[in-house]
Amino acid sequence: MNITNSKLNKINSSMENTFKQIIINKTPRFEVIQDTINCDNNTQDFYYIRKPNAVSVIVVANGLIGLLKIKRHLVPTISYEIIGGRIEKNENSLLAAKRELLEEVGILAEDITLISETYPLPSVTTEKVYIYVAKVKNIESIKIESHEGIIEFQFYTKNQVLELIRDLNVNCSIDAYALLFYFTFISDEGEKHL
Repeated sequence: MNITNSKLNKINSSMENTFKQIIINKTPRFEVIQDTINCDNNTQDFYYIRKPNAVSVIVVANGLIGLLKIKRHLVPTISYEIIGGRIEKNENSLLAAKRELLEEVGILAEDITLISETYPLPSVTTEKVYIYVAKVKNIESIKIESHEGIIEFQFYTKNQVLELIRDLNVNCSIDAYALLFYFTFISDEGEKHL
């Protein structure tokens, strides 16, 4: 994924308009930032969350998609998610994707490919998410780590995944985006339109 020069210039010029930055709150997972910016010769405050970039990994085995069944503290229902987590310091997105696969479901991935990058909430957070596909052959070795509300890890057909998205059971918008992107542009049915 390449950022064009015009996009890079817009990003740089918008950051040049910031002349004061305050960290309002700092937690182990993110910081709340206030930038005072010059916009059309007026100053205004812009608030956002600065947090580490993250990875999301679609696990594919024999044409099936692996999803975590999970109960999140902030979501009132059971949800289905792909593997994911933040990129640690001194780690690139590929290493983070491999680490998350190993930590969450015990998969040592060899065939792993970056398929997309996205900013999930660009008006609210600096987070960028790198989306990978990991093709695995040995699903017998999968073991889930019992943490963060994980209930189980199971494989589903494309139609079952689409039904979960349609019925609002994939509550993470990044995961829904990643899965739909995969089905549309990457999977055999999508015929690799990129």
